[in-house]
Amino acid sequence: MKKPSISLLLWCMTVLAGTWGFTSSPAVADDYPDHSLRIVVGYGPGGGSDRTTRTLQKYLEKQFGKEVVVENMAGAGGLVAQTALARSKADGYMLTNINFPAFAYGVVMQKPPFTFKDLIPMWVEVCDPIILAVKKESPWNDFADFVKAVKDAPGKYSVSVASMGGQHANALWLRKNLGLDYKIVPYNSGGEAASALLGGHVDAVFGDAVSRADMRDLLKSLAVVDDKPNPIWPEGKPLYEQLEQFKVELPVKAFQARFGAYWIKAEFKEKYPDRYKKLVDVFKAATSDPEYKEMAEKSGITPSLLNVEGTGLDGGFNYQASFEKEYSVIESDIVPLFEQK
Repeated sequence: MKKPSISLLLWCMTVLAGTWGFTSSPAVADDYPDHSLRIVVGYGPGGGSDRTTRTLQKYLEKQFGKEVVVENMAGAGGLVAQTALARSKADGYMLTNINFPAFAYGVVMQKPPFTFKDLIPMWVEVCDPIILAVKKESPWNDFADFVKAVKDAPGKYSVSVASMGGQHANALWLRKNLGLDYKIVPYNSGGEAASALLGGHVDAVFGDAVSRADMRDLLKSLAVVDDKPNPIWPEGKPLYEQLEQFKVELPVKAFQARFGAYWIKAEFKEKYPDRYKKLVDVFKAATSDPEYKEMAEKSGITPSLLNVEGTGLDGGFNYQASFEKEYSVIESDIVPLFEQK
């Protein structure tokens, strides 16, 4: 009897695979999750990102149906954790909590072994916009007052910032695009920068809206770098609106705001869209839990909470696209300004 040819055997296997549903792709009956979820916070214990993740942890476990392990992996402004994520399996069992635009600066300036688009923001937790603030007794009441004073006395005034971040970037970008002559004084932290203002060492400070709520009774905001008012600093009109009179427009509306985001590999979303959707639903349900909302209210972070899916899956604002646009601005405009000082 003549033996069947190899090609015939391969054809038969193909037909059987099609008949029985055998494929090389992931099984249709996906039992995700079948083990614990790992969330890596890219900063040390006790910081804002660490506290918010650990606050959410038990509500995620309730919805995920498995243990959620939170660990800290500090270093290089979150880039160490992001590198670990980039090297992990694209299966939906590892996420990171890393701030944007700090992550963008790390990619541009440190050239890690992956690109910015390799990781995407699955869930955006908080938005902490930049404010321009002065002491309560200052005669300036809005951004136009600040601009007029600086233009009337070039080189006289100074502003403080936390070095090499969103505050510093705003100070540099506005100085360049409005042709202003003021001195920028960098500090190691936002707290130090604000204390310099209170101590009379500078005339204004660029700070984070939520972080500077601790000085609310001592400061007033001239502008919020956003397109909408901020509940903590209602007197500070949106800078996006205030810049219209100068015929200047911010690159993005909440330019250089600190976004707290949970990141996953872009490959995971492409390979496992159903798992991605389930993960989004888990975060949505966890952050909608009344007990979680009560804890957020007590902790004082409620004004900064967004808690929205990051890639526009539900037809909302697409933070992934916005971050990518701002990344290109950071790469082409902001980092060169840092280098020029």
